[in-house]
Amino acid sequence: ALGAELVLSPEPIQGWRSEPVAGIVAAYQPGRVPEAYLARRVLPAANLQAAILTLTSEAFRPGLDAVTEGVGGAEELAGGRVDEEPGSPHRRRFLVRAEGPGLLVVGQSFMGGWRGRVDGQDVPLGPANGCQVGVRVRSGRHLVELEITLAPYWLGGLGPLAVVGIAVGLAVLSRRRGR
Repeated sequence: ALGAELVLSPEPIQGWRSEPVAGIVAAYQPGRVPEAYLARRVLPAANLQAAILTLTSEAFRPGLDAVTEGVGGAEELAGGRVDEEPGSPHRRRFLVRAEGPGLLVVGQSFMGGWRGRVDGQDVPLGPANGCQVGVRVRSGRHLVELEITLAPYWLGGLGPLAVVGIAVGLAVLSRRRGR
């Protein structure tokens, strides 16, 4: 449901090509879920456990359905076409042709650092399928842009530099005290 191409399992999965590997089974998904798609049906889930149950149910159609936060019944959508433009994994651009109001599901980890724009206008993002990025779009043609801020990565990179700086500073102080 989330786009996995391979599942490691203690036993073969019916209908999947399976190969034994070091005491476990590598099972290959027969059909690949697209990296980005316009959902044809949105299924609300009240919490993560409900989302997991929905994603693993026989009725869930990977690449066509999406699970979102909420309660109520299924929402039928018109679907459409999605084409991703080449680019950086931190700045993703999609050309969307929605046949009606829809939900673009992107196989990207949903995190607070992502920002979304549709036709240049900021839009809210939400989790889809429990852990992917979901963007609501209106009917018609749209340019959907997703960008993640790299500030947390840069700040994380400063940590090791700070440790090295402190270590050098302590070494210099230690030498000065020794004299």
